[in-house]
Amino acid sequence: MDAVCGLLLELGEFSAIDVLRVSGLLGEPEETARHGEDLPRVRLAVDDWPAVGELLGEARDLAAHLGLEVQESGGESYPGVDDPELDALLRSTWRPPADGCQLDLFVDSAGALAIQALRDALLARDAPLARRELERLVGQMAEHRSVAHAEALIAALEAPPVGSPASAGERLARLEREWLPAASALLAREGGEFLAPLWRDVAGALEGVAFDPVRPELHASRAWARCGDSRAVVRTVRGTREHASNPDLVATLAEAYWALNERVAARECWFALCRLDPKAFERRIRAPGFPDRAMAGAWREAQNSDVLEEDLAPAWFPAWLLIAEPRLAASLPEASESDDAARTFNVLRALQGEEGLPSVALRAELRTLHPGLFAAYMATRES
Repeated sequence: MDAVCGLLLELGEFSAIDVLRVSGLLGEPEETARHGEDLPRVRLAVDDWPAVGELLGEARDLAAHLGLEVQESGGESYPGVDDPELDALLRSTWRPPADGCQLDLFVDSAGALAIQALRDALLARDAPLARRELERLVGQMAEHRSVAHAEALIAALEAPPVGSPASAGERLARLEREWLPAASALLAREGGEFLAPLWRDVAGALEGVAFDPVRPELHASRAWARCGDSRAVVRTVRGTREHASNPDLVATLAEAYWALNERVAARECWFALCRLDPKAFERRIRAPGFPDRAMAGAWREAQNSDVLEEDLAPAWFPAWLLIAEPRLAASLPEASESDDAARTFNVLRALQGEEGLPSVALRAELRTLHPGLFAAYMATRES
């Protein structure tokens, strides 16, 4: 599960609530508990409890495979959950054992020192030293859970450079199946630093490989994104002929633009995703890691608005954002499409860009195109 490994790299540990949050199964952020807060206040935005149980069962099994320790919180039962096993899962947090990451007076200090020395050697990318430190650890604690993780990461350091697109695919499989979980478990937050050169090597080998929608992970942009090179992401995505019509590439480009502080370009991509794949847009903007917090807040306001008579579909959201952030009208280009949602965006763009009294004709057209958005616009003019 990439989500679990990502949480370990980011947080150093993960809870059941974290897993559900990154999987898009929780309610809106203001209605959910954050990491470590009171569980009974969390509301799940899902009707399929068996699916939740299956997902958390997979997270528990992976945590056990990685040698993580589980801690279960106390307190009241989780609201609406009748299954004791699922309730226990929802209360669980998994973290690396103390003797795997830091010295502890209550564990074997020699073993703890050996583990720390091993981690230091891995982070220094010194494979010979890491192998010597591993041998020292095996001599003291042969069955320790860190041994298998260290063996995998030393193999990663000793692996030859990727020489071709075909070998890049094989290397990618090892990265995701072996080295990513091992780095997440043994190195925690520092695992991303360890893995970055490995992703970069794969990305370089995949340069020039045509995008395959059946296997999008074999496009160089994915690997460049994993090692944090946003400029390379933009270059490789924009160099792909079908990038403007593929939702995965559009979303990847949006995230890269945002990381480069090119806010307008990022929002143009998010707007394009609203049309290309509304469900994908909604799933992404609801996720806790969505980078544009102002846009995510505007989305929540749109869904909770008392002015709109029904939930706002993603295609109409760019127009709503012009109401929430009027100054965007000066920086965003007109929509090129000819449907009602695009026309509404263009009308609002014209209205928000006007100085003095807004055009009566444009207001009338907005009312005809979308009465709810017209009411929302007028509410801002009257406030």
